[in-house]
Amino acid sequence: IIDAYARLGLLDTDSKHARSIFWHRRIQAMRRLAFFAGPQHRQLLVERGRDTHSIRILAALALGRVGSADEVVAVLKDLDLPRRIMEQPVYSMLSAMDQERYAEVMGKWSSLLSPSLRRILLEVAAQRAPDICERLLAMAGADASLEVRSGAARAAAKLGSRASFNLLLELANDERFEVRAGVFHSLGNRGTDRAIDPLLKGTRDDNYWVRQSAAAALLEVGERGREALKEVSKSSTDRFARDAARQELERYQLFLDAKEMIA
Repeated sequence: IIDAYARLGLLDTDSKHARSIFWHRRIQAMRRLAFFAGPQHRQLLVERGRDTHSIRILAALALGRVGSADEVVAVLKDLDLPRRIMEQPVYSMLSAMDQERYAEVMGKWSSLLSPSLRRILLEVAAQRAPDICERLLAMAGADASLEVRSGAARAAAKLGSRASFNLLLELANDERFEVRAGVFHSLGNRGTDRAIDPLLKGTRDDNYWVRQSAAAALLEVGERGREALKEVSKSSTDRFARDAARQELERYQLFLDAKEMIA
């Protein structure tokens, strides 16, 4: 397919259209070049890395195949991702990148200017390169950016090490409620009894969303977590903790009832 694409002159045409003054021509060309561009197009791809958001992602996707880690980072380092809906192409691009080049990009993680991109890289690394992710977790957990600390919590949920668990315990005291809520969700995903005590503490947090996250996470831990949550609902001296526990237990019972009806 690649040979036919070149023989028919489509590769040369798209290379020209990628520099067009018209956005619709550039995006159409880049959608194909993302998969068909070769090493000879690296300069063109780096140039397109200064274009609009969607074209930059396509340029990075192509450079992930034929370029260097430095070129990929040059395109992505200050990429602005103000909305979550804009992040899926980045996840797809990073997942498609070959392992060696991905590891090289992760080696430049601290030089990236975009907190959102550093968060995404951490989350992907937890599955693709857990050893690299482990090395970056402490730095990410202490980062000034809410985005990066939240990413550290989500990445730690996918790792099974003691160090990643300890990081979650540290982030459970983060000043931002968004991070704390994410931490308790991650602790629930770990599914270990060691998470019960910090989760119980979380049900007494000052923030509603954190309390709900901690209560829901106790249900995920297992039977001991559910029993602990029932005890909170009955006898906690904190009325907000009791409310959170009761709400999550009610939701859980509705889930069990629906499951029984389907069966």
